[in-house]
Amino acid sequence: MEVLRHLIKVTELMRKAIFEEKEKWLGYVDIKELEHKVDNASADVLKKYLDDNNLRFRVISEEGFKDQGPSGELLIVDPIDGTRNFVKGVPFSSISIAVAKSDTMDSVYLGVVRDIFRNDVYWAIKGEGAYKNGVKINVSRIKKVYKAQISLSITLSRCGASPIHNLLPYIPFPRYLGSAALETCFVGEGVLDGYVDIRDKLRVFDIAAGQLIVKEAGGKIIIWQNRKKEISLSSVHGISIIAVSTPHLLEAIMDILRLS
Repeated sequence: MEVLRHLIKVTELMRKAIFEEKEKWLGYVDIKELEHKVDNASADVLKKYLDDNNLRFRVISEEGFKDQGPSGELLIVDPIDGTRNFVKGVPFSSISIAVAKSDTMDSVYLGVVRDIFRNDVYWAIKGEGAYKNGVKINVSRIKKVYKAQISLSITLSRCGASPIHNLLPYIPFPRYLGSAALETCFVGEGVLDGYVDIRDKLRVFDIAAGQLIVKEAGGKIIIWQNRKKEISLSSVHGISIIAVSTPHLLEAIMDILRLS
């Protein structure tokens, strides 16, 4: 698929640009400004690439893209997911790009996620499976919560107020890694057995590519936006997600969270 080839190429160029921008400014600006500069460096490469290759999409991102043309297809972009990790040198951040036929999450048919530090590339095409560096990947077969390695997003969650804490007594290996796109890819390849973020704080571009990769790798996903199952890509905010390896694990987590 020609679009897939373009996305793999441009994410390689975006990755190169953000390392160069970090090296240029590290030690000269504060952390917040450095985050802004590397995000913009990544986005600018994509903008130029779209123009140079006459690729026309309606772009959904946080970095001020202009619509590239009348195409009905959407490009859902996170230039860096896990920007704070990247600028601090924590080796867990990614570039995420998805393509959708319309304004719904279900219409996403292509997703590419590049692991910035390890330079691994994950992708999925709807109906054709999920891949890492060209090799097909599959989720784990873990069914029991007490055997699972799960990433739980707990940022700013309050004990007694957020049901996410109800999972902690059941999980022997909880994690919180800081890049939703990459965490979903880790579920897709079986490194993680699940990823749970029910804070209603994610944006569509955090998970648009990764959720397709999990599905195509055989996993199970529940996504909602502002407590509704209908996901509008252009509405951007208010996303929660549960991405796991098996239906048994999904059912158990839903029961513990009292969301079933």
